[in-house]
Amino acid sequence: MHLDQMVQKRFEKVPPIKKKWIITHNAISYLARRYGIQVYSFQGISTVTEPSTYQRILLRDFIIEQNIFVIYYEYSCNSKAIFALQQDCKKKNHQVICCPIYSDTIAPMGSPHGGYIASMIYNIDQLAKAFEK
Repeated sequence: MHLDQMVQKRFEKVPPIKKKWIITHNAISYLARRYGIQVYSFQGISTVTEPSTYQRILLRDFIIEQNIFVIYYEYSCNSKAIFALQQDCKKKNHQVICCPIYSDTIAPMGSPHGGYIASMIYNIDQLAKAFEK
């Protein structure tokens, strides 16, 4: 099966209300556009900027308001701020999970998710599993 067809099939079962995600930076917006997913970036387009406390509070409130329950982060990014955001949500009685994906980096060849196709399949599985909960 072609990768695009596999992804389409995986996401077609997901209700539109669940097709929202928070991600550290907007490196996979092309994927979101293709499959009708709304992406909200935690860091904008940069992997090195960190949000201010005020920005984190705004994002926490947005996550709760939109009933978003998964935050994705790239393996290549510092996840400290992501887990802090998770704790901010928890303090407001809103549970979110943090889920790693590949974006700017691809798993090394020879590893379980090595290469572009295997990394994409891993990402789609991670994204879809969270949507299906």
